[in-house]
Amino acid sequence: MSSWPKHTPVLLASFLSIFVVTAYSQQETIDSLTTVETHYRNGKIKDRTTVRYIHYYLFDHRSEKYRRRLHCTVRDNFDKRGRLVRRDSLPARDSLLFCEKYFGADGLLKTKIFYEKNAVSPRKEGTFKRTSDYKKLDAYSYDENREVRIEYSKERTPKFEVQLEAGRYTFSSNSYEAGYRRFKHLKYAIVVRRKRYIEVRGLDPIHRTTLFVLKLNASNPLIRSANLNLDSVFNKWNVMRFLTPRVGVIPDLGLITYYEEKLRKTRILDLSFNAIIREPVERVTVLRPPGKRSYLLICQEKCGLFTARGKAIIPPLYDAIDHQGDYLIIRKDQQSACFDYRGNIIIPFRKNAGYHISEDNMAVVDKHSSSKEHGSLLINMVSGDTVYNGRVLSYYNNFGVVYEERGNSVVNAKGEWIIHPNERIRDIKVTSDGMAFIELTNPRFHSLSGSERSYWLEKYELKKPDSAHEKKIDLFARYPDFQPWKYRYVLFNLKTGKIDTLAIDHGVLEENPTYSLSRAGEKFINGYIKIELHPQWSQGRSSFLSLDGEVINLPPRFTKIKSEMNAHKQAIVVQSKKIDTPGGQRNEEFEGVIDASGKVIIPCDFSVCDEDPYGYGYIVYGDSCYGLIDFEGEWLIPLEPRYDDVQRKIREAEDDFFTYSTDQIF
Repeated sequence: MSSWPKHTPVLLASFLSIFVVTAYSQQETIDSLTTVETHYRNGKIKDRTTVRYIHYYLFDHRSEKYRRRLHCTVRDNFDKRGRLVRRDSLPARDSLLFCEKYFGADGLLKTKIFYEKNAVSPRKEGTFKRTSDYKKLDAYSYDENREVRIEYSKERTPKFEVQLEAGRYTFSSNSYEAGYRRFKHLKYAIVVRRKRYIEVRGLDPIHRTTLFVLKLNASNPLIRSANLNLDSVFNKWNVMRFLTPRVGVIPDLGLITYYEEKLRKTRILDLSFNAIIREPVERVTVLRPPGKRSYLLICQEKCGLFTARGKAIIPPLYDAIDHQGDYLIIRKDQQSACFDYRGNIIIPFRKNAGYHISEDNMAVVDKHSSSKEHGSLLINMVSGDTVYNGRVLSYYNNFGVVYEERGNSVVNAKGEWIIHPNERIRDIKVTSDGMAFIELTNPRFHSLSGSERSYWLEKYELKKPDSAHEKKIDLFARYPDFQPWKYRYVLFNLKTGKIDTLAIDHGVLEENPTYSLSRAGEKFINGYIKIELHPQWSQGRSSFLSLDGEVINLPPRFTKIKSEMNAHKQAIVVQSKKIDTPGGQRNEEFEGVIDASGKVIIPCDFSVCDEDPYGYGYIVYGDSCYGLIDFEGEWLIPLEPRYDDVQRKIREAEDDFFTYSTDQIF
């Protein structure tokens, strides 16, 4: 076994920083060791490949769910006398560095060579073929006194972070740090001088792919106007400073957006900085309709639709263009029309008309073209047929809620009744996933009149005791099936026809029969949808409704719900608390987490609580510090003064390959 030389060069220190022994320090035992050997004819060992499988715990949290395994591989080559002459050292299958060592006849280390994995080479797992997978990085030799001499050192190409947002890459002046920054979202760009131009290449180090290639030519008028001198002294940092505040790359269209601060307008260019649209524009939006190619929505004084090559499909003559699914809503002079992406008019211009187009190509068109017309139309955009003419209140996912004189009802995309009009139906709300939230009036309550109605109001709304009533009326004796509730609520699955009466704990509502419920969410997420409870004479509160028709009645101390119910059946809630300040007491909101049963997972003791993007739990903020708590309410990362410290520890924990060094294992 060899060890690191006494005088490791500072030149390599930054690269070796990727092999922090965080996980190894947590390791107690080696799980398993496998060795494969071959021998010469004289019986001496020829080569030996050793694989060690090691376990460790994320965040040093010794629970089975945080237990991880990785393996490190070393291959030794021996001469015919059985002396070690060469050692290949691959810390992990996807490691960025590959180490090669050569030994002298005395068994001491003579040469050490490091190779860096090519960013764009294909993966070849379990191979040591450096010609395709690795490039030489550094080489060191050692004399008899164990002094180090640098034999070779490759010039480091500066790498700059690039970030993807809404299909557009933007540049950052931050340097990309191999190993430390090697996690699933981050990419980088390098600047290379070619014979006739400067090349900026965006790379994805994880998938070994090239994202884009920009070409900056000194003769380009835009480059000259930016005073970026590429002919004299070539400075990669100057190139990146030019790109960072101005340039966004849309690789799937082969386009660049270039913002000119003086004009406060954007130029649309190709990847060589040549103009696609001649004049700068006030606003450009990339439209990506499902199943179609991408388009450019460009607005100057007027708006129009263009191809990615700058050809006008809809000329810039209109006040506004909105996109809904496969169609465009175009407005001009207080009139609206519906176009497709080929520039064809699907629904002609109508004055003050409103449109809502669903994903299944059904349009609700409000009729406001004249004082004589009112209501709305439900139109099939593919066939052009009007399937319903009346008053469409909403339409989601093949179902529309319509208003009839006899009550609200539901029709499908063909105009057929799914729920017929009924006087008992007071309201219907359809979610985007095909569930109908129906409010029914209680016929027994509405049949009361005169003294019976007065008694009901005094007893159930005003909460008067029976002794305070002038005339006691026993409604339950008169009506054995009497239910004092004003409304009943039903959850109806429009696709399957399944009906569930909502199960509500009326005790939580203080036995108030005048409560009402309303839908607050657009659809069920992980089996739950947000609702609002509105008891009469008291403050409303938020809750959740399950697909089984069960209402979760949260304790009144939670003033609102911040998030949807996640896959762990948990949600972030808000609680208002009184705190002491120099100016006296004031209310302040604190956040925590509850589960679907109402159990508190994380108390509302933090100013901010958000689910972390890596899927380990919740990042919390309180007392000017950040921390990470898992889904069981246990601390994974105690409070740290900076958010970056928490992110760094998460990346270190999830990146198996950057926590080990084979020199400490072998």
